[in-house]
Amino acid sequence: MKKLLSILFLLIIAPWGSAWAQTLDSSNFTIEWQVVNRFRLFRDPALFKLHENAWREYLFHANRLKLSEDGR
Repeated sequence: MKKLLSILFLLIIAPWGSAWAQTLDSSNFTIEWQVVNRFRLFRDPALFKLHENAWREYLFHANRLKLSEDGR
């Protein structure tokens, strides 16, 4: 009898003890992106900037040579 009463008691209080989960809806969801270092091989952004500038210089000279070979 005691076991039956305890089960009945648990069934009665079960709806009040239910947990409420937070749901994620698209109205309050945001992602903020920040790119500090585009090329993560270098920890220091100044080192990346050196390589980026060297690549741009190379492209400038390569394009200039290409134009001179075409005879323009």
